[in-house]
Amino acid sequence: MENAKIKASERLRYLIQLKNMTIQEFSEFVEVPKSTLEKYLNTDAPPKAALLSTLYAKMKVSAHWLLDGVEPMYLVDMGELEARGGIPIRYDNSGPSSATLQADQETMSAARFVQIPRYSVSASAGNSAAVVSGELEVSYYAFSEDWINRRGLDAKELQIVNVRGDSMEPTLYDGDLILLDRTQRHPADGQTFVVRLWDEHVVKHVQRVGEKTISLISANKVYPPREVELVAGNDTDFEIIGRVVASMHEW
Repeated sequence: MENAKIKASERLRYLIQLKNMTIQEFSEFVEVPKSTLEKYLNTDAPPKAALLSTLYAKMKVSAHWLLDGVEPMYLVDMGELEARGGIPIRYDNSGPSSATLQADQETMSAARFVQIPRYSVSASAGNSAAVVSGELEVSYYAFSEDWINRRGLDAKELQIVNVRGDSMEPTLYDGDLILLDRTQRHPADGQTFVVRLWDEHVVKHVQRVGEKTISLISANKVYPPREVELVAGNDTDFEIIGRVVASMHEW
């Protein structure tokens, strides 16, 4: 069963079991009324912003993971996670069945996470985004090693940047985080890339329109396509930074 098919209530129950707490104990830990937790545990109602914000503040749990099952589960570096008493776990495609929960709790110490850097450089999706001189690491996000390996990615070549602007809506929104694979720098039709145009980083869909020409296409049709000629050796004006392989929404 895929994570997207698992209900948010099951992921919430998974969090409680990982903390080895009763609903009452978890209620006191996150400072959320027990009745509120029980409502979300026993219905299909998606958790509202107040609970999502609280779980992030208390445990650094990603709202995107809780709502949709999208990795990473924790939006925090491993050192901070351990300091806050969180539990780095492996959440795989089998979903949080009772059997999986038991297996995860028994082998939790063997769960492996890798840290992916998030940089201060933004990728423009509409308005210009100035490139900071020298990429500045601002934080690390924890991804399960299994999640990365299943997708054939190399953790050392991944990085996270912010989206700025509205030209990629509704695919990507202002403030979203995108995961880039810097090994994938060859333009491919229909894929989404971050590219550098002179002193600007932009995120766009790519479409080939000729042997040496590509079109940078916005998801928001208000913005017209932008054609770029690929000239060998001319990497001062244009450069493909990497392909977008995942996106995250911070609450």
